[in-house]
Amino acid sequence: MRVIWVWIVAFTLLFTVTLGWYILLPVSFALSSTIEEQISLNAALNALRIIEFVSIAWGPFWDILIIMWAYMESQRIDPTSIQYG
Repeated sequence: MRVIWVWIVAFTLLFTVTLGWYILLPVSFALSSTIEEQISLNAALNALRIIEFVSIAWGPFWDILIIMWAYMESQRIDPTSIQYG
């Protein structure tokens, strides 16, 4: 039963993280392109590029971590289980 709850929580977290990532991605690109037109310093432009790359990478990064957590938790032996008890 614990394994079922682990995967339910994992899929809920995956849905939440992916939805937030899809919503934030165009917003961060729009803000970055708007600010980029007003800034001419190279350091500021590099900072905006880093923000764009981080906004691209954070969604899949958390998705991978959630899937790894769910897999490891579902493989763990439950000491209160009837099968192993």
